Amino acid sequence: MRGSSDGTPEVKTNWAGKRVLVTGGAGFIGSHVVDRLLRERALVTVIDDFSTGFHEFLPARGGLRVVNGDLLDVARVD
Repeated sequence: MRGSSDGTPEVKTNWAGKRVLVTGGAGFIGSHVVDRLLRERALVTVIDDFSTGFHEFLPARGGLRVVNGDLLDVARVD
């Protein structure tokens, strides 16, 4: 197992087929996390209110579900 530059071990997770929720996925950092998870074949749901994020960061793709809403809106989260 390779380690990172700070000496901690690098952990490889098999994301294929796993369901992942990303909050703030339409922002700069969140959209990159979503891209990586989709490349790893995860099933990704993004919840974002788009107050600072952009729809353009989340083009329609297989394995991606986008919910336009606030995490505090329980009806949207269920």
